[in-house]
This record gives sequence, C-alpha cells and structure tokens, in this order.
Amino acid sequence: MLKFIIGALVIVLIIWLIARRRNHKSKKPFPQRLIDWLLARELAEEKPQKRASRPAQAAHHPSAPRRAKPDADQTAYIRPTRRPPQPTEITLCYSTEIDGNARYVPVDHLPLCVGARSDCDCVIDNDTISRQHFEIFRDAYGEVSVRNLSRTNGIVPIDERTGNLEEPILQPGVVIPIDRDTGTLRFWAGELFFTLRLQAANSYR
Repeated sequence: MLKFIIGALVIVLIIWLIARRRNHKSKKPFPQRLIDWLLARELAEEKPQKRASRPAQAAHHPSAPRRAKPDADQTAYIRPTRRPPQPTEITLCYSTEIDGNARYVPVDHLPLCVGARSDCDCVIDNDTISRQHFEIFRDAYGEVSVRNLSRTNGIVPIDERTGNLEEPILQPGVVIPIDRDTGTLRFWAGELFFTLRLQAANSYR
C-alpha cells in the first residue's frame, strides 16, 4: 500500500514538473493566452464580413445621370434665305452741268457699256469721253454698280451725303456702288455729269 502511495506521488510530481516547464516556456500565463486566442478568432471572423459588405454599400450609391443627346432638329443649322430682289427701274441721264438740261439714256439691259466707240451700248460723242468709259452692271449680290473702264479721264464720284467731290478714279476695274439710302449715284465722267438712279418699277416719276 505504501509503495502504491509513493508511486502515485511520484507520478503527480512528474506531471507537476512537466506543467511547470511548459509554463516557463510561455511568457504569458494560460488565462492571457486564452484571451488572446479568442480575440484573434473574433477579428478573423469580422474581416470577411467587412470585405463582403463593401460591394453592398457601393451598390446603394445612385449612378450619375446620363446626359441626354441633343436632338438633331435642335442643332441643325438653318441657312438664311435671301429675299429675291424687288423689280426696279434704272434710269441714267447726263448733262454738261449739274443743273443743266439732261439727256436720258434707256437702260433696258445689263451690263450696259457707255463710251465713244460705236459698238458701245450708249454712244456719246464727246472729246472727254473714252472709247469705253464705264459700264453699269449687277454684281454677284444683285446690286447695281458702276465699273470704271477709262485710264485717262476716269470717274469722279460725288458723296450723296455731303455733295462734295471724292477722289478721282483712274484705274480700270474699280467699282462704285449706288448709295443704298438714296438709290442714286452721281459722278463726273470727263466733262459730263451723270446721274444713275434706281426706283420701284410701279412708282410714278
């Protein structure tokens, strides 16, 4: 019996020594290690939940509104239509003085060439009138204008607002438009004074 008790005590002592050695190898006591293990497990379970919740949160954000494409009818460029020119009558008269007796020249077609040469549309026998002095024509916009053709005597326009003489035009090809406000162009060609006038086709003179 005594041997049995002594053997049991020896076994208990051996178990105690082994347990003590294990406790010395670990810096933390058993309760602290148990707490750390539980915390680590809890953190490991929380991380997958957070990662899985991020896509769900992003799904709740409303998507940015898309801009509507402009309607083709709204962006289409509307080309302005040009009004057709109103019917007008063109009258041309000339005299040796501004207030002198005028001679009227019928203008029934354009262009109309005025000069001393026999093949001109309007032939004027005057020493100061060039063989082809000037022509009356319509430009690309339908405006009636005068083009100088003379290198010697040229054309001297008159300002319709002030009545003063402008600079002489001696270069062939220079165009003088009719004044839009008055519908009149007055100018000297050589020693003759010319008046070119536009008026409505149905107006009374």
